[in-house]
Amino acid sequence: MKFALITALDNADLEDRIISALSPHGFFLVQRCYSQETLAAVLLSLNHEVRTLVILTSDYLENREVTNSTSAENISFLEIPPSSHLSTEEIYSGAMEALRKPESGIQTRTMRKKQPNSIVTG
Repeated sequence: MKFALITALDNADLEDRIISALSPHGFFLVQRCYSQETLAAVLLSLNHEVRTLVILTSDYLENREVTNSTSAENISFLEIPPSSHLSTEEIYSGAMEALRKPESGIQTRTMRKKQPNSIVTG
């Protein structure tokens, strides 16, 4: 099975290690994002038929709307510390765990969309 990979990391060495660790397991790099704006634009333009993993550091989550900019259920997020020294096995197991569990921000937005609209007058 193939998985799309998007990175949003400020540490180029960590990013290279992540890509090297995941490429042999069917992950292919779609985009390297260097700003919150780029990440948001990429998320909005994704092919929603492909399982996608976004690996990012907390600095890309300052505005939580970045990860809530899509309601696709096949997009998973894995947040890692910026100065992380994860092994290849830890990177792979973290990626697979992220793909198995839904991202809470997306799940919350999807649930809100299912609620009926209401108008409050005062």
